[in-house]
Amino acid sequence: MLICLPKAYSQNVNFQRETVSFNFDMKPNPANHWVNISLENMVGDLENLEIEMYSVIGTKIHPLRIQMNPTENKMVLNLSQVPDGVYLVRIKGKDFEQTKRLRVHH
Repeated sequence: MLICLPKAYSQNVNFQRETVSFNFDMKPNPANHWVNISLENMVGDLENLEIEMYSVIGTKIHPLRIQMNPTENKMVLNLSQVPDGVYLVRIKGKDFEQTKRLRVHH
C-alpha cells in the first residue's frame, strides 16, 4: 500500500550539528631533534591545549618540551631526548581532539 502525504508533511528536515574542523600538521615527518606543529582552524587559546605523545605501545612520553608561538598558532616540539621510533601525538582542546603519527629518527 502506498500512502501519499500532502506536500506540507513530506518536507525534509535537516539537522545541523556544529562541528569544529580543527587540524594540525607536523613537519618534518620523520623528524630529527624537533618538529614544527601548525594548527589550522584553531578555536580558543593555545594555553588551553593538551598535547600528549605516546609510543605505539601506549607509553606516555614525559616531559614534553614545547615552544609556543601563539600569534601564528604554531609550536615547536623538542625531540632531542625522545628515542628513535614511531609515536602518536594527540592534541586536545575543549571541542576537538586529533591524533597523528610521528616518526622520530636521530
